[in-house]
Amino acid sequence: MADTGFKTENNMNVMKTDPDSDNETQPIFSHSKDPFGDIECPVLAMLPAINSENKEQSWNSVAIKEELRDGLITEEHEMCLKSLPTFVLSSAAEEEEENDLAAFISSLSDEDCVEESDEDGEMSVHRVRWTDTHMSNSDISDIQDSDISFSGGDDDDTYHSDDAAPDFTELTSEQDVPVTHIFNYMEIPGPKHVPPPGSEPILYFYLFFNESLWNMLVQETNRYADQFLAAHQYLSQGSRIRQWHEVTVTEMKAFVAVLLEMGITRRPSIMSYWTTNSRCIPWFGKMFSRNRFQLILKFLNVTNNSDLFPPSHKNYNPCAKFQPLVDHANKLFHQYYTPHEHLSIGAAFVGTNTQHHKCRIKMWMLCDSVVPYCLAFYCYPGTKTREVKENIQKHGLGYVVVNDLLNVGGYLMKGFHVVLDSFFTSFQLAHYLYKKCTFLTGSLKRNRRHVPQELRENFDVGHIKYYRSKEILLAGYREKESQRYPMLFLSTNSVIENIKVTWTKNGQERVTMRPHIVQQYNNYVDSTVKSDMAVTYLYEKRAMKHWKKVVFGIFSHMVMNAYIIYKENTPRKKMTQQQFISSIIEAIENEWMLERNWNELATSVQAYTSLPAEGFGIRRLAGRKERVCVVCSRKNGGPVHRSRTICIRCEKGLHGLCMSQHKCRMMSV
Repeated sequence: MADTGFKTENNMNVMKTDPDSDNETQPIFSHSKDPFGDIECPVLAMLPAINSENKEQSWNSVAIKEELRDGLITEEHEMCLKSLPTFVLSSAAEEEEENDLAAFISSLSDEDCVEESDEDGEMSVHRVRWTDTHMSNSDISDIQDSDISFSGGDDDDTYHSDDAAPDFTELTSEQDVPVTHIFNYMEIPGPKHVPPPGSEPILYFYLFFNESLWNMLVQETNRYADQFLAAHQYLSQGSRIRQWHEVTVTEMKAFVAVLLEMGITRRPSIMSYWTTNSRCIPWFGKMFSRNRFQLILKFLNVTNNSDLFPPSHKNYNPCAKFQPLVDHANKLFHQYYTPHEHLSIGAAFVGTNTQHHKCRIKMWMLCDSVVPYCLAFYCYPGTKTREVKENIQKHGLGYVVVNDLLNVGGYLMKGFHVVLDSFFTSFQLAHYLYKKCTFLTGSLKRNRRHVPQELRENFDVGHIKYYRSKEILLAGYREKESQRYPMLFLSTNSVIENIKVTWTKNGQERVTMRPHIVQQYNNYVDSTVKSDMAVTYLYEKRAMKHWKKVVFGIFSHMVMNAYIIYKENTPRKKMTQQQFISSIIEAIENEWMLERNWNELATSVQAYTSLPAEGFGIRRLAGRKERVCVVCSRKNGGPVHRSRTICIRCEKGLHGLCMSQHKCRMMSV
């Protein structure tokens, strides 16, 4: 009778509920601290003392445990076991002393199964109700491990790595019975809520760069400039920051247009775009002066710095500097495009196309597997917070990333098919996604838990083995001799069959037979890489702040998504990606030149209405000072000409020979 058949995992605590206490759960005993050795039955620790009707009945728990360990059960022990109606089992309870049981055994309730958790969310318990409040020892011995439910969280659908291993059975194509799914992909892929077919590229650009984004950029940039000037009141006389004036919406559009052009025309530094030698590009000087462009680049911001926590604060978020832009982009990516059935998730490195860059910034991306359209993304902040760290320790980083990205755009419960590499794929994730009406196909690491031993071993080239456990199909395939071990693939929406694949090598067309699950994986897994390669990244300076690289990377993906929508929504001959971006730059340039010329005209009119008494003319600067002539300098891309005389109206540099062509002279005629 000593072996009751009632066992728990190591380091488990048995809990009880006191309805009159403020604490919902209190430990009865700690199995890991059992002072009597390897006694398997947790009931042994429940026998210190019982208070009944103000009469204390003492039990020698030491003697009882020794008797139970020796296989001796007395009638008194049986009576104590019958008095235990309900338990609460916890996987993360705090240790308490054994003699705390006496005050709480009588308060154990006989309730239905419920889930409870502590205030911090660290402990999650599941109350197990016995069918008979007064159970005999024979009844207790019939309880199996499967009758005890351990809950890892508030979600009953969560599949835990500690659950029973999947029951895999080796199959052949004749033995396999395809699973009948109760859900399927029913969406209509393609653009939605977009301009009519044949619209100009600038309209597709403004889908993502809408008024709310421009207003946010202008407001936060001007705010940051004001904060900087207030904190740095003593600037040198030659500082360009003294020339700062508030940026407008149209000027911010022109700034982004210059960034787009810099992504097409690559040069090593900002200075090289405003060079005055024979390789100069007059367009950049036409759009902005170098100092003005650098000022806007310096003060560019997307959030209020006063609302951010410093790095030493416990609530510091390294992604807070650009989080409003991430939220803006994810919302619009989902709003204007419905993806195809197959999706893919991977990592993109902002600012570089290699994983080995010194200052790489990793972004997790969800992309359409048919076209390189980015559906959702977020920057990986690392395990900075306790909540993120505990979630990753509980489920794994790959599980957390996939769940977060699919929830951002609301792509669960719609029959999508997610294709992943071995970093993300696991049995836990496949089971969870299938319950969320989402299919999964991916490669699998050999050292994953529950992989059959036969698939961990090597076998002949061209040979394939299939195993199935309910909706999960597991395959091992060794395609060529250079593969030391077979590749493993997992799918919840695949069949056991070979398909004909045609490919070209050395100019010769070749035909081979490949498993359906392998070809399905090869066709759709690299969409994030294709999306990252298709993006034309904006200008990136080596010394630029990392968060600005992320902002420019988001801008690049927004332009790329606008181009994809343009291509799918344009029936006539389509522009290339470079032509599409050039058309956007030209449209913004025309808008900016119109506003800039109007502002210059208004400034000239104001200067004309307040002419000095001596009228139009020039005057000589004091000493050896010089200024650039506004008429002949940089004319038609030529060199800079300086003058020691200035116009007495606008006080700009002006040669005496250039007075007849100066605008102030024309206005005075």
